[in-house]
Amino acid sequence: MTIKATQPQRLRILRECKGLASKEVSAFVCREEGYMRSIETGRHGATLDVILKLADLYNVTIDQLLGRAPITITIHADTTP
Repeated sequence: MTIKATQPQRLRILRECKGLASKEVSAFVCREEGYMRSIETGRHGATLDVILKLADLYNVTIDQLLGRAPITITIHADTTP
């Protein structure tokens, strides 16, 4: 699946695909608990140091994270009986 979304939407989608809560990602980037929620809703922008950490966490390029390049996510079907 290719994601065509705004930067805040991309951040939320990537976080959800990793199965992380916004407070977990906020802690990962060393910010207060509601930080990622405010970024994901578009109320605030992310700083460069946060963008770098998020790109590493989500294993994407900065261009992909910022919407300058497409992100392709493969969703695997659950094959557990």
